[in-house]
Amino acid sequence: MTLKKPDHLTQSAVSGFNLRSPTLNEMQTIFKMGEDVWASGQNEADYLAACSSSKKYNCGNWHLLLNSAGNTVCSSISYELPVIYGYKTIGIGSIATPKGWRKNGYALQLLTQLTQAYREQQNTEIFILFSDIENSLYTTAGFISLPNVSEDARMMVNVTQRALPALLDFSRTHQVSYF
Repeated sequence: MTLKKPDHLTQSAVSGFNLRSPTLNEMQTIFKMGEDVWASGQNEADYLAACSSSKKYNCGNWHLLLNSAGNTVCSSISYELPVIYGYKTIGIGSIATPKGWRKNGYALQLLTQLTQAYREQQNTEIFILFSDIENSLYTTAGFISLPNVSEDARMMVNVTQRALPALLDFSRTHQVSYF
């Protein structure tokens, strides 16, 4: 699957939370959020170097969620995926919250604001992510598992009612692969 950098979103403020693109100086902070989960035994310097040079990470748009005090409480990356039967599709990945801020609903807030911003600013109707944690966070954010859409059972979608039939039809002849 070809991943493309989607158009940038404009900053979004909802309920005291600010969703925005990070500055170049904030990228190390983003990468450190998931280090305990994704570093796979690498030391910090090697892990950060791998993240910084990752082709996959460099072809997406990163997003930061800041609380009302200006603390970075969650981040994610998004990719523009191939259009599915005329419906714009965005892939969401690498959702991470700093260790001390976890279990406070920040990932849910980020997903809610991110999908709302893409719907309003770019008419996106299909969102895809691959879950590597318990699915309850994603189902609360409106994501569902669809059987036979992907060879990977961890795939979840958040899709408008209008685009759901197209996604189901697409899934009869195509598999969505991990990105």
